Amino acid sequence: KPVEFDVYLAHTGDIQGQIEEGIGIGFAKLATGVKYGRAVGGKTLLLDAGNATSGSDLAEKFAGEPVGVLFDLLGYDAVAVGAKDFAYGAGRLVEAAALSEAYGGPAVLSANVLDAQGRMVFDGYEVFDVGGFAVGVIGLTAPADAAGYSFLDEAVVANAQAMVDAVAAESDYVVVLGSLGTVMGYDVEYLAENVKGIDLIVEGSSYDAPAGGKRVGDTLIVSVDAGLQSVGVVQVHVVDGEAEASYAARIDASDVKNPAASDLAKMFGVGFVPADKEAQAYIDYAKAQLDKVLKAEKAAAEKAAAERAVKLAAE
Repeated sequence: KPVEFDVYLAHTGDIQGQIEEGIGIGFAKLATGVKYGRAVGGKTLLLDAGNATSGSDLAEKFAGEPVGVLFDLLGYDAVAVGAKDFAYGAGRLVEAAALSEAYGGPAVLSANVLDAQGRMVFDGYEVFDVGGFAVGVIGLTAPADAAGYSFLDEAVVANAQAMVDAVAAESDYVVVLGSLGTVMGYDVEYLAENVKGIDLIVEGSSYDAPAGGKRVGDTLIVSVDAGLQSVGVVQVHVVDGEAEASYAARIDASDVKNPAASDLAKMFGVGFVPADKEAQAYIDYAKAQLDKVLKAEKAAAEKAAAERAVKLAAE
């Protein structure tokens, strides 16, 4: 009798610092969904395609730290380095990646961020054992404004097949993860057409894949909407250790905010999605800290304005 099971790969991308519920789901309700998915699915991975740590005051006033804390709190397995994640400097990002590795946080991946000596700055890939099924995840990064670093050149393109081959030798299923867009004329479809052995490409919001994904050759390409306006899930059906089929779906913010009107929520008997208490408590803490910072900045600006007024009056 064949051994059959399903592996579920949940993915986000281009979160852009949207920690709170707004136009998007927000991390507190995302955490609820993640816990539910793990309880139901069992064999899961949680991935992010990058561009997460900047884009809102709540993220930027603390150099992206709140997003990193929430990634850890939700148990993300791997995150790709996005171009916008360099907003606080490459040094800060490299340090954060090292801390995440040291303390058991998500793997921070990029196979194509190179330093001035042409050496990889981050781990290029990670192989995850998901119930005996090996999933290799390769991180890719679109070019960013970071002095002393290079991102996509002819050598990287030429070595792409070798990288995929190396990961495939260790894995049953190969995933490329990253918010790539179009770089030097290359996009994810070019990657799927020209690099063999990629089973799944997880993009952010710059590639508008259908909710069920798009197949290019043997590769399934999936994407999400920015700001946590949607979350993707890929179901991989495994038979005797090999991926026999894969299916993609997208959960929209409306499915989470108003499940009573969602056919998808009704399928799973979900009538209400509460905010996860632990995630919400941290978000509330971060908001309180932000409020203190903004008040201090306002007071400092008012004091500086008053001092300038006194100086002008004296003149």
